[in-house]
This record gives sequence, C-alpha cells and structure tokens, in this order.
Amino acid sequence: MLSQSELVQIIKSHQWNIQGFNGTPLYLHPAASLSGWMHEPVFANYTHFFYLFSGGHARMYYDQSDWQKIGESYYERVNNLEKLLELEKGSQALFDAKFKNAQDLLGVISDNKISSLARSARAVAAVMPFAANYGHALEGITFVSEIRLRELLQARKVYNELDFSILCSPLYPSFIFRALQLLFRLRSGGPEQQSLLDQFKEQFYWIENNYTGAKNFTDAEILARSEAITVEPVNALVAPEVKELLMAKLRLGTEERFIIQTIETSFRWQDERKKNIFQVISLLDTVLEPLAGAAGWSLPELRYCLPEELTPERLADESFHASVKERLAGSAWYALPNETTIFAGDAYWQIVQALQVPVIAPQSELKGIIASKGRVEGVVRVCRTVSDIATVANGEILVASMTRPEFLPAMQRAAGFITDEGGLTCHAAIISREMGKPCIIGTKIATEVLQSGDRVLLDAETGRVHVL
Repeated sequence: MLSQSELVQIIKSHQWNIQGFNGTPLYLHPAASLSGWMHEPVFANYTHFFYLFSGGHARMYYDQSDWQKIGESYYERVNNLEKLLELEKGSQALFDAKFKNAQDLLGVISDNKISSLARSARAVAAVMPFAANYGHALEGITFVSEIRLRELLQARKVYNELDFSILCSPLYPSFIFRALQLLFRLRSGGPEQQSLLDQFKEQFYWIENNYTGAKNFTDAEILARSEAITVEPVNALVAPEVKELLMAKLRLGTEERFIIQTIETSFRWQDERKKNIFQVISLLDTVLEPLAGAAGWSLPELRYCLPEELTPERLADESFHASVKERLAGSAWYALPNETTIFAGDAYWQIVQALQVPVIAPQSELKGIIASKGRVEGVVRVCRTVSDIATVANGEILVASMTRPEFLPAMQRAAGFITDEGGLTCHAAIISREMGKPCIIGTKIATEVLQSGDRVLLDAETGRVHVL
C-alpha cells in the first residue's frame, strides 16, 4: 500500500495544474478519475489524479504531463472536425442512454430499505463517468491547442494577445447565458410568467448544482433571481464574421483553422459535460437523502464515500462510519486506474504540511492571459470560499483561484475578474466574454498576492494587473 511519504514524493515530482472549488469525493471522483481511464483508444488516458478534500472544499491536481500526452494524442488520432463532432455526438448519446436507464431504475424503487437505496445510489453514481466520458480529454486538448496555436502564430511573427484571445473565443452562448436570458424574461410577469417558470425548472433545474450536491429551487427563489437581473443580458461574444475576417487577415491555413475549430468545439462540449454532471448530481441526491436517513448517516458523510462503499454492510459498520467522519474533516485522495488510496486524520495533515507552498512575496504587477479584453480600475475582493461570494460589491474586481457557476451572482456585480488558474475555455473566460467584462486568467498567484481592499488596474489589453 502507498505510504504518505511515497505519495508526497510523487506529488512533488510532477508539475500540477491545481484547481480549487467546492466539491466532495462522491461526485468528483467518478466524474473526474473514473472518466479519465475511458479515453483509449481515441485519446491517451490520464495516469493519475490527486485531491485534497476538507469540509466541502476540494483542491484537484491535474498532472500537466497528462494534459500534454492527451492533447498530443488528439492531434495524432483526430485530424478533422467531422471526426471530433462525431466523438462529441457519440459521447452524448451514450450518456443520454445511461442517464435514462438510471432515471427508469429510480422510478421503480418500491421500498426505502437500505439494500434497495444503496444499490440505486451505486447505479446512479456509475453513470457519472459517462457524463464526462471522452469530454474529460478536453482539458488536455485545449491545453495543447493553445500552445500549438500560439507557437504557430509566433513563428509567423503575427502573434499578439488580443488577436489570440479573439481566435480562441467561443461562438455560441453558454447555458448560463441562456438561463440568464430566460430569468430576465420572467421579470416582466404577465400571463406568460407561469409558463416561463415551468420552462426554467424543466431546462435549468440543475444549474446551481456543484460538486457538493444539488440545489433545488422553489418558485419563489427563481422569481427572486429573476428580479435581481435588472439589465437584459446582451451577448458580447465575438461575431463569427469578425473572427473569420481576422483569420483571413492573418492568412491562417488549414492547420491553424483546425486548432481554432477544436477550441470552439471544446467550449460547447465542456458546457454539455457540465450539464450532464449536474444532472447526475440531482438524480443521485434524490436517493442519497433517504439513504442517509435509513442508514443513520448525515448526507455530508455519504458524500465522502466512494460509490462502491455504498453497501448495507459498510454503512452498518461503525468503524467505517468513524473513518468517513475523519475524511470529512480532511482527506487526501490519490487515484490510479485500479486503486484509490485515501489518507485522513493525522496522515492528511502531515501530507498538507509536507506540500505547503512557500509564501509568495508582495508584487506590484501580475501577468496572465487575456480572456476578455478591456481595462478597469477597482477594489479587489478575493473569494476563497462559498461565503465570500456574497461579499462581492458592485464594481469590485473579483479575484479567485477559478470561478464556477455558483460565482455567477458575484460576477454580475463585479467589474472584472482575475483568476489563478484556467485556460481560454475555462468558466471565467466564457462568462467574462459573454458579459463583456475584462478578465485575466492564469496568473497562478493572484489569490496569494492580492488582498481584499487592494486597489488595482486590471489591464486586459496587455494581460497585466497593476497594484496601485
């Protein structure tokens, strides 16, 4: 069995892309790790994943060499847009069938016995890897795509950050933008309001879910959200003809255009992947809640189990229950294709201490990637937890490791965004373009260097953040 010292050496010997967000193992592990072994023979598989979980927060470690390997395998094995679209369509069709089967299964549960509920929970959790499927290769594909496109443009001496941002921009609105449009229409009231309300619940019941569980709306909550949208959402995305004119001006050839088409398709596919995952989370929670009651567990405790641990025997085992409570307080998870090793209690804290990142000295300027151009000066609000989101005031600069759908209310109030992580297809990049707000991503250290209350100039024309 892997020791904690061996694990620390593994983590220290690789270069990781670290993403922090709200999450628990029961949802995130099947969606990420288990889907990561499903790519062959189409793409290369992931080698491993590492996670730190504590009290509903997750730090997910992606090995960048895996991203490189997956991206390179994509360009070796998929050489045209038609093949990519076929993979996307096939992946979605497979998920739709698996999800429908799981819905049908829950529809015939006839009792609330632990055995029936546990079996159903495992069956629904088994659908989660198919929510991502080949789509979990997108991180690697976009990682390599951005590098390739940048290098090709630099080699021809036609590279600049603004043009690159336009070339890598999405063409179609995200599901979040479509939901905002529908919420705005709800504000008007009138005879159509109930119909629009039903439409929102049918199409977007899952939209505020995250990797900690499902958020179920009441009609009153939906209407309150609609009232908060005082300005009609306007699509600020780059028009296809503008991008085409730029590609013609730069004399881009077949190779460059295929990379750009790959990035455009990745935006849409990532959107569908997120929707799929959130739908499974909603379905899984409908059985987890009665299972928690029947087993005498809390719902948060169940969310720190592996799917295969949801059995009547394990749930009746008091020592296992105690070990899961330790996981909830803090746990490190290292996932390989055939084994997941979990460290909790003292071992977790020793691993965290061993991996501690040195304190970064104050800096007067940060550099990152332009996700949405513009320039704005304002006061920083650093968001590290869910509770921080509500503290973002109108006109402030939102700073986060990365953004997720639960950040949306704060992003509507903020004047601009700065993130540690992310590429040009990340959530912050997509939403900032749709909102027409300046955004710089991939600074690596913004949340470590900047403090709430700092005044900065967010210059998304040059990709720099100046501390004033």
